[in-house]
Amino acid sequence: MQEIERNKVLASRYRELLSIPGSLVALKMLADAGGFASVRRPRRRLTLCQQLAQTYYLGRSTLLQAGDMGCYACNEILGLGDLPKDAWKRYVGWMTLNEEVARKVIEAMPRLQKGKYSAAVLMPLERCPVEPDVVIFPGNTAQMAVVIGAYVHTRADVLTMRTMGMTTCAFLIALPMNEQRPSIVIPGNAPRLLAFPSLTELLCGLPGGMLEELAQNMESMRQKGTTRYPPAWQHIGLEPQPPIADILKDDGAPSWLK
Repeated sequence: MQEIERNKVLASRYRELLSIPGSLVALKMLADAGGFASVRRPRRRLTLCQQLAQTYYLGRSTLLQAGDMGCYACNEILGLGDLPKDAWKRYVGWMTLNEEVARKVIEAMPRLQKGKYSAAVLMPLERCPVEPDVVIFPGNTAQMAVVIGAYVHTRADVLTMRTMGMTTCAFLIALPMNEQRPSIVIPGNAPRLLAFPSLTELLCGLPGGMLEELAQNMESMRQKGTTRYPPAWQHIGLEPQPPIADILKDDGAPSWLK
């Protein structure tokens, strides 16, 4: 099966398994952007999280190179360039207590190897012609529980969430690429304000090479009645209980008003 056909099938399976309303965002890091030269570059310098949201909500494909993103950290996260000098100082006194904390937070930010890539391409998974490095989507805790269950289903491992409320894209992209493990992230301030406005949804980054395995595990779990989405289903076979049961009887009445 050609890669694009495989990705179409995977996108359909994930939408069905997790009830994802948007486009799963396929991200591929490129050493040479030539193979994707026909994909448009951004017209404005938006943030990386905004570009991810445009793919998720609008189905847009975008080629990103150094200088295309309006966020100081994106080039460093993707290995396309360097942080501005003393970038950590912008957080002192509000996000962090002092300079030492701010510097250590930025130093702990996951990032891709510098100089290895020249661009990143974002597109809906169903239109991606190659195996993506990461697939990204937002979701609620019940959806993320299915992802976690699928990861644990075939390995003796614990999936640990790592996040720090800042540089969300680093944990969403660089972390799953570097460690080849799913990454579930609590969105920081920037993606909540600029990209994914939900007060409750999380963000998930899945290594591209793990998509087939996780989908198979989700399907197996669903058939066996374990973790699934939507999570509530057992009630459809239970005898109705009061108070709703009282009004469903032939001589039913609102017993809660008596």
